Amino acid sequence: MLYRNLRIDESDGRIKYDDNGTEKSVATLTDLIGLGGNAVNTEGLVLKVLLQDERTYYVRQSSNFGNSGETEADAFAAIEEALIVLSNKYEISGHLIFDLGDTHTLNCWYLPAFTGSGQITFKGNNTTITFVAYQGSTEAYFTNWSALTLNLEGINFVKGDCTKLIVEGGKMSFDNVDFGELDVDFDNCRSTSLNQITNGNNGRLRFYRSNLNVDFSQIAAEYYYCQVSTINCTYKGIFIVEACNIILRNPRLNNRWWTVTSKIVNTTIEFKSTWLTFENLGGDPQTKTLLSFQNCNLKDFPSNIDVQGNRTFWDTSILKYVNCQTPEEFNNVNYNFSAHTFSGGASAIRLVNTAFLKNINISGATIERDPFSILGGINYDNSTTGIPANTLQEAIDYLFTLINP
Repeated sequence: MLYRNLRIDESDGRIKYDDNGTEKSVATLTDLIGLGGNAVNTEGLVLKVLLQDERTYYVRQSSNFGNSGETEADAFAAIEEALIVLSNKYEISGHLIFDLGDTHTLNCWYLPAFTGSGQITFKGNNTTITFVAYQGSTEAYFTNWSALTLNLEGINFVKGDCTKLIVEGGKMSFDNVDFGELDVDFDNCRSTSLNQITNGNNGRLRFYRSNLNVDFSQIAAEYYYCQVSTINCTYKGIFIVEACNIILRNPRLNNRWWTVTSKIVNTTIEFKSTWLTFENLGGDPQTKTLLSFQNCNLKDFPSNIDVQGNRTFWDTSILKYVNCQTPEEFNNVNYNFSAHTFSGGASAIRLVNTAFLKNINISGATIERDPFSILGGINYDNSTTGIPANTLQEAIDYLFTLINP
C-alpha cells in the first residue's frame, strides 16, 4: 500500500519511504511509546491510548518522515503520516488538533479511521491542500468516524486530480473553508455546520439526507432530502432545493453567470420575514423566471423582494409558483416593483394551480394567475368579462342561471 512515497513493508509491518535512494522507516507506536501511555503491551501488540485532554500535533509538508509531530521543529512530514500514526495511537475522548502548515497534498482515498467520541480538528493557517491520485483513484472520502466530531478550519482545497470529494456521516463543521473547483457530495451528515464557506465557479456542493446549518457563505449548491437552516448565504448560479425543510434568512441569488438554475421543489419553506435578493442579473430584457417554486408549502413570505438594478422583464415573471399553498394567515407583505418594466405579458408573480389564501399587495406590476389559482380568496378575474363573480364557481353559477332562468 503506497502513500505517495510511503509503503508498508510486509516483512516487518513498518512504514517505509524512499529518501533520495535510501529506504527509511517511519516511526511506529513502539518507537513512540514515550509520547504517552501504554501504547504497546508485553506481547508487542498495539494498544490505543485514551486521549482525554486537548493535544496539538504539527504537520509541515516535507521529506523528513519519522518525527513525533509534537512541535513545529519535529512536525509530521505529511497529513497521511499524521493520520496513520495517530489513528493507531489514540482513542479520542478529548480533542486532537492537527496544526497544518501553508501547503499540503492529500491522497484521493479513504482517510484512516479514528475511534472515540471526542473532537478532531484540522486547523489550517490559510492552508492549501491539493488532492493527488492514489493507486488510480481520483475520489477522496471523508467518512463517518464513529461518534467523533470532525472540524476543518481555514483550509483552501485545490481540485488537483480529484474528481469528487465525498463527505459521509458524523457530526462535522467547516469554518472558513474554500472548496475551490471541487464537486463535493455531503451524504447522511447527521449534524453539519458550514460557516463562511465558498466554492469556485466550476465547483458544486450537493447535500443529501443531511441536517445542515449554512451561514454567511457564497456557494453554488443543491439540497436534496435535507433539514436546512441558512443565514445570509449567496448562491452563485446554482440554487436547487428538492424535498427539504428549509429556512432561508436573507438569501441572495447571484446571476452573474449565464448558466443559472434556481428552483425549489417539493419543499416546506420558511423565510423568517427576511429579504430575498436577486443581484447581477444578465441579459436585457430578462426572459427567464428568476426563482420558481413547485409543489411547495410556504409558511411565510420574504418581507421584501429586491431585484437589483432597473430591469426589463419580457413574457416571464420574477417568481413563479406551481401547485403551491400557504397557511390561512401569514406575514403581511408589500412589494414595490416600480423600478422595473414588465412587457409582453410579463408579471411580477405568476401563479399556476396555487392557493395564496391571503392577498399580497404589490405595486408597479401585476400578479398573474390561471383559472385554478386563488389569491386572497379570489380566483376569478372579471376585468374583461364583467361577470359579477370573485371565484370561478361563482362565475359558472352566474352563467348557468342565465342559461336556465
